[in-house]
Amino acid sequence: MLTGMFTRWLARRGIRLVTRNNPTFDLVPRNVEPEFREAYQRWGGISTVPADAMYGLWRAVEYVVRCNIPGDFVECGVFRGGSTAMAVEAFRHYGDAPDRRFYLYDTFAGNSARRRFRRPHTRAAPGELGRTNHGRHGQQPA
Repeated sequence: MLTGMFTRWLARRGIRLVTRNNPTFDLVPRNVEPEFREAYQRWGGISTVPADAMYGLWRAVEYVVRCNIPGDFVECGVFRGGSTAMAVEAFRHYGDAPDRRFYLYDTFAGNSARRRFRRPHTRAAPGELGRTNHGRHGQQPA
């Protein structure tokens, strides 16, 4: 009931509320770069990463290229490689140097069984760890 009232209140102000369950919902917003939309149409289907995270990757690559940050690209947990394919396309789009290498890692067999690890319990004598607690506002404890 409250959702309906809120939706009607927004509609009277010219705002339409669209959720992900609505068939008119766009996975990729209309106001992003057309190059990203084309790349997402190509590579989004083979990735488990949602469109907003892929766009974050696209913009991160833009930052790396524009700031001339050196180094290679590593993806851990590749699955089908959609994110890396998107990153490669973004690096090409932004004119990155062709010598950047891409390393893709995956177990290809899932993760190992979860095990419980016991942490060793250690006790420190008072003052043994040093005085790191300075109380409120950086004041030394009395």
